Amino acid sequence: MKSQSRLTVLVVLFLPLLGFAQEPASSDEKSLTQGGTVFALDLYKQLSAKDGNLFFSPSGISTTLAMAYAGARGETAVEMANAFHFDLEQSKFHAAMGASLHSARNDETARALYQSNSLWLQRGFPLLDGFRQILRDDYGATAEPVDFKSDPRGARAAINHTVEKQTGGRIKDLIAPGTLRTDTLLVLTNAIYFHGLWSLPFDPTKTKPDNFEVTPGHNVRIPFMHVDSDFAHFRYMETESFQALEMPYRDAAPVAATQAPERTPALGGTVQVQEEPFEKFQPRLSMIVFLPKKQVPLATFEQSLSFANLNRWLQGLSPGAAPMFLKIPKFSATSELDLVDVLEAMGARRMFSATADFSGISNKMGLSVSDVEQKAYVSVEEKGTEAAAATFMVFVPLSCCPPPPKPIYFYADRPFVYLIRDNRSGSIVFLGRLKDPSKR
Repeated sequence: MKSQSRLTVLVVLFLPLLGFAQEPASSDEKSLTQGGTVFALDLYKQLSAKDGNLFFSPSGISTTLAMAYAGARGETAVEMANAFHFDLEQSKFHAAMGASLHSARNDETARALYQSNSLWLQRGFPLLDGFRQILRDDYGATAEPVDFKSDPRGARAAINHTVEKQTGGRIKDLIAPGTLRTDTLLVLTNAIYFHGLWSLPFDPTKTKPDNFEVTPGHNVRIPFMHVDSDFAHFRYMETESFQALEMPYRDAAPVAATQAPERTPALGGTVQVQEEPFEKFQPRLSMIVFLPKKQVPLATFEQSLSFANLNRWLQGLSPGAAPMFLKIPKFSATSELDLVDVLEAMGARRMFSATADFSGISNKMGLSVSDVEQKAYVSVEEKGTEAAAATFMVFVPLSCCPPPPKPIYFYADRPFVYLIRDNRSGSIVFLGRLKDPSKR
């Protein structure tokens, strides 16, 4: 009888930002990381309401929102702080963000991770010095002048080209045609690229197809990677409802923090690694896999995700005390997320409305946010993981007319009901449904 596997993956690519891999340097950074983790889990619950695979960068979204928060004032700032768990006062918050980002950029053990922030500004639009300084000093973002008014297509091309370079070519066409209007004044972008090699790679010759149980009774055949370990190389825990495994990355495939990454070669080639106990190398970057037990539905496990539980579970991981035999899917995934409705549902409505107050950005005219979107990519293979995400936020004038309606996409690529109607008399002449167009 062939074996079957059920797998739920929660990937934490940058544990220090979440505050679990090591102690933050200050109470402000501890507050920052706790708030960031609560935001990540809140966002996960919102996004996981839709069926299907899910992969995104909460860190990228939070950083983009934090840059906008630097210019928020009044009730807009209060609402953003509450919705996104920005729990420090403005000056302390941005200083802590700057310290965290600076630590990641300068940590030799995190060289596989690259992050970049950018500010794209309508040429001639004045920024307040305080906002410009915060974005430059704490977020490493300098103002790049473009001409949204006369050449929105050219501005879009410039942003997309830069983001593509910053993500190793994995995020293409971040901003779709028609998104940037002639009244756009400011766009904030965040790009994250990660290329990490497993500290204990999988042997490609052992990768074999097997069944993955999507739902009870519904299996798909996919390639599974295998590795056996007689050492305490991984950290592990188990409860009545799930198993959890931490798979560390080694300091490899470095990406220079001062330049946009060129995509490193495919995750192939021979990697010679001497297996060592987990505590000997104390990895900064790891993937955590939570695997619900067969009798536990995925939705049940997801309902238990909270800051307190996740903190307790991660603290409970310990080096395995017995030989370990791992079987993990080899997979890749992409996502495109329009986040406006999600962020509004989390409580941040004012920033998208006619009552938005971003007077900390510019005193020339009022601004509101028209779009927040993210694209993400991940590939998990025998040698390691490649992941990328890019987020953007668009600001337009408050005084402008309402934004044009978003395009409607009607793709009849699933079963549907249809009829032929006499519009004058109102009678239905034909009525049917299409369930399988391959059959007549």
